[in-house]
Amino acid sequence: MATMSTRCYLAHHAFNVLDSEIRRTWDGSWSSVDYETVGVADGVVTLFSPRAAGNAPVAVEVREEPPPDDLGDASQIVEASLTTASGRILVTGEQNDESEPPLVVELAPGSYRLRAYASALETCEYDGDTGDDHYRNVFWPALPAEPAVLRRFEPRDD
Repeated sequence: MATMSTRCYLAHHAFNVLDSEIRRTWDGSWSSVDYETVGVADGVVTLFSPRAAGNAPVAVEVREEPPPDDLGDASQIVEASLTTASGRILVTGEQNDESEPPLVVELAPGSYRLRAYASALETCEYDGDTGDDHYRNVFWPALPAEPAVLRRFEPRDD
């Protein structure tokens, strides 16, 4: 299992996991979207957060098999499929650039499942730029399947 990490600049409540070749041509629309959890398009998975903007830590694991079913204490967990023709997946926020480049994950071309764990979402100020939220994305080879919400974040009404 390989593990990598970066900081993604969330913008518009989201960051993207996408095939490097799609980045130049993707028009920003999804074929399936739930604006509180995940959006998908060919070669793109967008992960949504209550945080509107700002840097957040993101860890990435690449496995040969699915992760254990123990979902732990993550605030929100979603799964989505991602197919890569290039074998280069970018984990990036809208404003990641040369000064803070996207994380590049090298994979064999093919189809993968992504389980995204979002933790400490309750620390985010909705529509703000602060919080202790952090994210862990786990990839493994798998046939394409519909997105699934394994745990949905339910903000408290304080």
